[in-house]
Amino acid sequence: MASNAPELPPGYRLRAVEPEQDLAAVSALFLACDVADHGKNEHQEAWIVETWRGDGLAGAWVVDHDGSDGLVAYAELETYDAAKAFDAYAPIHPGHRDGPLLVSLLAFLEDEVRTRMRGAEVALRPGAPAEALYFRDAATDLRFEHVRTFWHLERVLDPAEPAGDLPPGVTIRSSLDPDDDEIVYRLLDESFTGHFGFVPMTFEAWRSDFKDGMYDPSRVLIAEVDGEPAGVAACWVPDGIGWIGDLGVRERFRGRGIGTALLRYSFAMLAAQRITEVRLNVDAENKTGATHLYASVGMTERRQFHVYEKRVRAAG
Repeated sequence: MASNAPELPPGYRLRAVEPEQDLAAVSALFLACDVADHGKNEHQEAWIVETWRGDGLAGAWVVDHDGSDGLVAYAELETYDAAKAFDAYAPIHPGHRDGPLLVSLLAFLEDEVRTRMRGAEVALRPGAPAEALYFRDAATDLRFEHVRTFWHLERVLDPAEPAGDLPPGVTIRSSLDPDDDEIVYRLLDESFTGHFGFVPMTFEAWRSDFKDGMYDPSRVLIAEVDGEPAGVAACWVPDGIGWIGDLGVRERFRGRGIGTALLRYSFAMLAAQRITEVRLNVDAENKTGATHLYASVGMTERRQFHVYEKRVRAAG
């Protein structure tokens, strides 16, 4: 589908991403933004690749500028249900944040949503680091509301990280690929139903998205209670950093220490693979007690991300 012609400030040009050609430049842009906002490199290249390969990508664009070395902005849309919501990301190089570029890009993304949405109204939800006050100001000008905060947590792993004792009746094992795919799917679907931003997916769509280039079944741990699947932790290791990508416990098995056990087993597994740090993202308003769980196993806040939202109505 052709993109709308954006009304960018003079000297700026937008085009669709060319993955092989643009990966290094987009990674360099993200690094410049991370250092400006947070003072650290977040090692995002592997995540960029998987986003561009993912089934949920609705569009990705880059922006350059006359006289500038490298890219000055990036814009992205993702959706797994075009009748409900689109997620967006639009980082701007620190040297180009003072002008109207971001406002122009957000307006462009809103127009793009209108060409892709199914139904009368959807949510457009761009996200940005909490430190990016320039983003907050531009989003406010365009009548986006801050609707959610996500915590980016981290923990250093000891080389001899102990897994600890399991709760009574609980066992933990690695996933067997592909025999356990449907079990993992059902565990995550049941665990996350009702959470902010959760979109139900068919088994086939979930498997295509979940089993990406970073997927390793030995890093997907299944907890069972007396032989019945009760919870799951899925770990990824992009750029040598451990990530708890998904952690879910079925509602009727909560409160038994299964989430804690899955985390500690994940930490021990990653440490045995010489991974020295682990991270995850969590909704600060999660109602299942996840924030307390992560604090109880020593995870601390690395930074925060804000999600903004605007209701977009179909043209006409």
